[in-house]
Amino acid sequence: MISKNYAFISQNNTHIQMRIQSLLETLIKESTEVLKYDCTDTNFLNIYEEMITPSLFYDEKVIVLTHVDDFMDDKEIQSQLIKFIKRDSQDVILILQLSEFPNDSDAKKAFELFVDVQDITPLSSASLQTYIQKDLLKDGFKMDFASQQAFIERLKNQEETIYEYLKLLKTYKYHEKEIHIEDVETMVARPVEDNIFEIVKSYIEGNKVKTIQLFEDLLVKQEDPLSILSMIGRKLNDLEDVKRYLKAGLNQRQISERMHISNGKAYYLIKEAKSIQTKEIEHTIDNINVLDYKIKSGRVDKTLGVYLFLTGGIHESSNNRHY
Repeated sequence: MISKNYAFISQNNTHIQMRIQSLLETLIKESTEVLKYDCTDTNFLNIYEEMITPSLFYDEKVIVLTHVDDFMDDKEIQSQLIKFIKRDSQDVILILQLSEFPNDSDAKKAFELFVDVQDITPLSSASLQTYIQKDLLKDGFKMDFASQQAFIERLKNQEETIYEYLKLLKTYKYHEKEIHIEDVETMVARPVEDNIFEIVKSYIEGNKVKTIQLFEDLLVKQEDPLSILSMIGRKLNDLEDVKRYLKAGLNQRQISERMHISNGKAYYLIKEAKSIQTKEIEHTIDNINVLDYKIKSGRVDKTLGVYLFLTGGIHESSNNRHY
């Protein structure tokens, strides 16, 4: 009897999450228990115990494991996982998410014989919009093109939440059945990280008006100026690291592992890093370090200091740094 195992392989987290959700919708019944684990922050022994323990209140159990690649380098864990994949029991459905097909010969053979493997191609923006449109239409909702674009843009660094946010928007507009861009802006907050990168980009491009506008948006959200400066610095350091890893020939998955971040986040960091010159990153980091010292030493007010920095009022000369 063939075991119920599924594997979705792709470096595009958005598409995988959508495909997993679609599969779950076909599998879940009233008597089905669904458990989800992220292998990056869950001990395998805890997961394995749940895998082999019969459900007390349900006839069937579905276990979804994301970022399984994190376990595949451990021979002992890999062996236990393979053993479970080869099981005869039909009361557990196992769904795995990986960035790439296992390289180990034993794991490869087990996947080929006992797992329904689906290698997923990267999801285009058009395909993502098609998915969103279908999901909305099946429940009688409408969302125009501009609203869909705004929705996708706001979730670009947290793609795995797209399905959940769609449910939230549908609940919010349950009676009207029509979702507008204002609804997206109200219910789907733009991640602070996105604002930080936009500040970095507009600052480096010399767009002072946009830079200040973005900074003031964060102030309105009660973000501390020094915290904003610190986040800008961390963002630049991340971009600098990514550029160094790319130069060394590392791919997206290897970068995500080195930086301990998701593949989705690594994808966008790589995209962002490629849009900015290394010299500009280094120069801006130097300026931030100077300003950070002056703020913490009481030589300049933190809000005024960040304003001056973002407008070019604080800069570095060839000999020293000054206002």
